[in-house]
Amino acid sequence: MGSFSYFFSPQPTPKTTNEYIISFYEKLAERVTVVNYNKKPVSASLDIFRYVFKSDVMVLNWPEDIMHLRFGILQIIISFLGLVIFRIRGGKIVWVCHNRESHFKRFKLLRNFARKFFATQSQNIIVHSEDALKHFKRVRHKVIFMNHPVYEKFHQKTEVNDAETIDVLIWGNITPYKGLSAFIENYKKCNVSFGVTIIGKANKDYYKHLTELAAGSKVSIIDHFLSEEELYQYFQKSKIILLPYLDNDTFSSGSLIHSLNSSKVIIGPSLGNFIDLQKTGACLTYDDYQGLFNIVGELLSDDQKYKYKLKELQQGIERYYLSNTWDKFIDNLLLIVSEKKHRDKMVATILEC
Repeated sequence: MGSFSYFFSPQPTPKTTNEYIISFYEKLAERVTVVNYNKKPVSASLDIFRYVFKSDVMVLNWPEDIMHLRFGILQIIISFLGLVIFRIRGGKIVWVCHNRESHFKRFKLLRNFARKFFATQSQNIIVHSEDALKHFKRVRHKVIFMNHPVYEKFHQKTEVNDAETIDVLIWGNITPYKGLSAFIENYKKCNVSFGVTIIGKANKDYYKHLTELAAGSKVSIIDHFLSEEELYQYFQKSKIILLPYLDNDTFSSGSLIHSLNSSKVIIGPSLGNFIDLQKTGACLTYDDYQGLFNIVGELLSDDQKYKYKLKELQQGIERYYLSNTWDKFIDNLLLIVSEKKHRDKMVATILEC
């Protein structure tokens, strides 16, 4: 398995804050030769082209979104060309598909073409939710469901004053696909009484829109990028972590996996990897806003019920942590690639005969 050389994209830089990409890149490089490891990246497309003849396997995260980068149309064309050459020379592409649709809504026709291109050109498509499998009917034989690996637990202990307690915390980049507008509208419509703190980095106009929408309610919105230490402090203060995603984009949520670190009650919509973690007993899910508000209201109004549910979920979180380490994920990935390569060689030998 270790004899194959790998290219990994996007390559993290010192400015990268995406924990998933950093962990994936580092853990893969511990096990195999990653040809672009610690090499200075140029651009998403040119980096792919540079390693067409220097790697056996390309592991690509969000390659369908290259078109939304600077000079994106040119970059995606270069990427397509490089990957076609890579496939012709016998290279294997592993597409890690995180979303049902891109969070960027420009270039609809090109977006659709790009997803079809990566679906047909990839040796394997890795998804982090069982829910995603039904969206790849034509290439179902290529698609493999592997749970999203966990992040390292943060152990700093923070004393929380009762006066600082947050009923419901929503955290992460404040963007439209997180479903915040719809959540606030329904929160106000249903006359909900519990408090909600939304914190994360926001676009100026979208932040203004949300604050105006939340006016007169117990929803507070803070435009601030959280460091790991700050995030953990907010986890400690909160009774419930809520991730109210919309149902049209997301296959899997990295924020959900990161929230497991809170060891608190985590609630999300009945979609993507929220369903998988709910089956494991690590989080709760809801089908509609009224169902969500009922769950939250019951837990916050009954301390005994909250403590019982929290203990139950903490046991589910621990099970998920034990079963879904990065080491196990990399083991499975390398096994998938090597088995496929072995099958390809067998087929080629049979055809030659």
